[in-house]
Amino acid sequence: MGAFKILRVNHTGITVSDIGQAIRFFCDGLGGSCTEPVLYSDPFIERVTGIRGAQIIIAQVTLPDHEIELLQYVAQQDRRQSGARPCDPGHLHISLLVDGIEALVQHMGQFGFEPAGPVEVRQTSSGIVKSIYTYGFDNVVVELMDEENDMA
Repeated sequence: MGAFKILRVNHTGITVSDIGQAIRFFCDGLGGSCTEPVLYSDPFIERVTGIRGAQIIIAQVTLPDHEIELLQYVAQQDRRQSGARPCDPGHLHISLLVDGIEALVQHMGQFGFEPAGPVEVRQTSSGIVKSIYTYGFDNVVVELMDEENDMA
């Protein structure tokens, strides 16, 4: 495959319009641990992102086995809301393996996340899998999966 190899996924970045709201959801709502938001305005940010005059407030969220980087651009006045749907190219979502999916869906409602429909349940060869997409602020989509393995 060449002279390179992927070592691991470092983090997932999510651009938001209100970093405080995002921190409340990921930290208070989902129980992640968060760093204090920091403003980055070094020209390095412009060079890395390709966004002219980029100034970004960044906070890191730690969830089990994954880091999420929350980014709020503050200098760009021409920002657009993403309207991408799960069927649209470029759409991304976060998938969380959880225990107690129904309770979490209800809890996420306090943070503005709405389920796409009822929790779907399907039988697999190893047990029952429950799944649902939830939609929240800034078109952030969080998929929840709850696996109940058969103990035969």
